[in-house]
Amino acid sequence: MDYIHDYTSSKPFYEKNINVLFPNKLGKFELINIIDNEKQSTGSGVSLGYTYCESNLTIYVYNKTIKSIENGIVSDIIINEMDCCIEDVYQMDKSGQKDKVSVCQPKDITYDVGKNKLSFRCAIANNLSKSEEMTTLLMLCGYRNNFIKIIYTTRKTMFLDTTEGEILYDGFMSNFCNIL
Repeated sequence: MDYIHDYTSSKPFYEKNINVLFPNKLGKFELINIIDNEKQSTGSGVSLGYTYCESNLTIYVYNKTIKSIENGIVSDIIINEMDCCIEDVYQMDKSGQKDKVSVCQPKDITYDVGKNKLSFRCAIANNLSKSEEMTTLLMLCGYRNNFIKIIYTTRKTMFLDTTEGEILYDGFMSNFCNIL
């Protein structure tokens, strides 16, 4: 992993492939690292790690060397990539016990906040192998010939079905949609 920045500075990060300036704060989430994944594998892009309390958000921007990725979620490329992302969620479970991880069927969700209307394919995963149940929201869309994947992980007690979790997530999404 090659870190582009150790985010002790307050500089935003410009992602040239999608022409977006990522601020060091999205809602309450603070940018803590940026990793250049291209050095390990061409087409794997960059990842931006944001955190707030015990919640972590990682935004991945990559293209897997695919030349044409449609904006949005309505394409076979997006559906296939979502299947790969779900398999990655199973692989991330360090216990190796797939029966300890449950993933719901992907749903399409549209956010109409700020200046942009943005659609994502989303899936929720619950990991029961940890001492405290963790929940992960996986979101994927095509944007300017790249994939944007967001992985939001937090304690189940802090997820979207709680008022605090909903406010935290809505603040992030509102800010995120406004920068695109």
